[in-house]
Amino acid sequence: MTSKMRLCLFVFFSVTLAMAVEPSLPPETAALLKRGNDEYLAGKYQDAARDYSEAVKDSHETCRLCLEGLALSKARLGDASASLKLADKALGLAATPMHKASAHNCKGEICLMYANTDPKKLTEAETEYRAVAELIPNNSATQFRLGYVLLREKKVDEGVALLNSFVISHPAGPDAELAKKLIAHPAHAGNEFAPSFSFKTAQGVPIDSTALQGKVVVFDFWATWCPSCRASVPELRDL
Repeated sequence: MTSKMRLCLFVFFSVTLAMAVEPSLPPETAALLKRGNDEYLAGKYQDAARDYSEAVKDSHETCRLCLEGLALSKARLGDASASLKLADKALGLAATPMHKASAHNCKGEICLMYANTDPKKLTEAETEYRAVAELIPNNSATQFRLGYVLLREKKVDEGVALLNSFVISHPAGPDAELAKKLIAHPAHAGNEFAPSFSFKTAQGVPIDSTALQGKVVVFDFWATWCPSCRASVPELRDL
């Protein structure tokens, strides 16, 4: 998955952290939770996992947001089994529909992280996002999540309908642009989108990604000091 797709999905999905500090937490635990949130959003998952873990211990495993944060961090670090167990603990602590939706959303994101290597996780992600949709009807964020998953599962009609609803409610912004691309080309849900780019060639010719749509584009990153890079030039010319 490209950085563009991660930005539009996993940062978009990371609202499951709720990023708010639970008011009932002691100041020390609240500080650990906030630091974990900041580290998670900065991509420092090892540090985030450490601080979330300390917050979980300090709260005697009663802090739902701490458990969700630790679950997501563990998932980012490659521990799918532990992360889902932590998400289940968070769900067990959820007392309100909003809290339950947050925990289900957390599980959905974790399942989606591992869907590329385990297709069964797509079905699990769909189940979790449908649970969120039942708890918070007409939620636009869930429409995007569930619509994307359904396209991945080849459930095109329902997936496109949900993404259309999302675009209507959020017509501007990068997430809407991604949704429009998926609506136009549902099969791309399981593929990667290149980020937008523009530059000038060594000869001063401007190149823009929008002018290359529909064409096959090959990027080769190389350096003059790299013998194998220089050796590949004839092959690229032939290609």
